[in-house]
Amino acid sequence: FDMKSFGILLLAACLIMATVATDDHDLSFEEICDKYGYPLEKYTVTTDDGYILQTFRIPHGKGQTYSSSRPALLFQHGAFDSSDALFNHGPDLSPAFYLANQGYDVWLGNRRGDKYSRDHLTLDPDRDGDEFWAFSFVEPYLDDKANIEYIRQETGQDKIIFVGHSEGFTTMLTALTTNEADWFKQRVSLLVGLAPVSRLNDLGTGLLKFLGAND
Repeated sequence: FDMKSFGILLLAACLIMATVATDDHDLSFEEICDKYGYPLEKYTVTTDDGYILQTFRIPHGKGQTYSSSRPALLFQHGAFDSSDALFNHGPDLSPAFYLANQGYDVWLGNRRGDKYSRDHLTLDPDRDGDEFWAFSFVEPYLDDKANIEYIRQETGQDKIIFVGHSEGFTTMLTALTTNEADWFKQRVSLLVGLAPVSRLNDLGTGLLKFLGAND
């Protein structure tokens, strides 16, 4: 496994995410994958505290075939987002497609409460809002745990790669300061942060300062 090459690929993917989206933003992710001829799989993953997540997978690139030797990679989106952001830049520029074409088995997480993960074993986000939404950026590390373990079981790989964008990586940093750190170290081969947030000291926006203070 060539870490330097992977770093270059992720840098390219980060730059790609800043490009102007195509007209695909009007399509669902299923329609986008079908339009460009990419395989797509959907999974339901349940966390230890009962949240039911929708996790998507592109097992290989266009015109390729799946092999168990492909490194499994979990991409976790940032705050106020979903896995949609990784599909909307066309077949050559979207990070999900790009990394699949480069030989990775790409898994896309959806954080509890986003448009794809609004289910729970016992709670309804509308009826039981106070309980369903009672989490900060800390608790969703349980989403990462559930997805990582599910991917390991599905692929047979002992360790996977974790890529987090913004708050998607902040949660992982938080988990690594708890007694869960060893659990993640035993199951993740590489952590990559895209625009990771670790401190809120220099926030310039009043709203973000308020939210940070309340977390």
